[in-house]
Amino acid sequence: MAMGSLSLVNKIHNVQDFSSVHDALQMARTESKTAVESTTQALDDIKKELKKAANTGQQTLEGIRKSHEVQNETKAAASESKDIGRTVLAMMREMKNADQHNRPSPIRTYASVAAGNGLAASIHNPLNQYKAHRG
Repeated sequence: MAMGSLSLVNKIHNVQDFSSVHDALQMARTESKTAVESTTQALDDIKKELKKAANTGQQTLEGIRKSHEVQNETKAAASESKDIGRTVLAMMREMKNADQHNRPSPIRTYASVAAGNGLAASIHNPLNQYKAHRG
């Protein structure tokens, strides 16, 4: 054990200046502290950016969801409009067909029958009936 103590004392005497070692350790400690603070600040900045990105992503998803809802509502409205259009078109056709069936045939005149090479005597003339009943 005496040899170990002597070796330690000899090594200590061979070191020229403990203050330079102390200063180097103090400088390393200060640099480490600065590096830790810088790293902590960088991590906090990254954390803030991640929260901001998460919020932006959430807002984007909400916008997409709302857009999808509006798209579905628009599809439903378009489908309803198309159905209404078909119904109106069918009603118009029915009205047109009913109008054509209920419309009286045009009064045929002597000239129109003669122009169609028809027999003018075949025309019903209410005056002829009036004369026939009177006389």
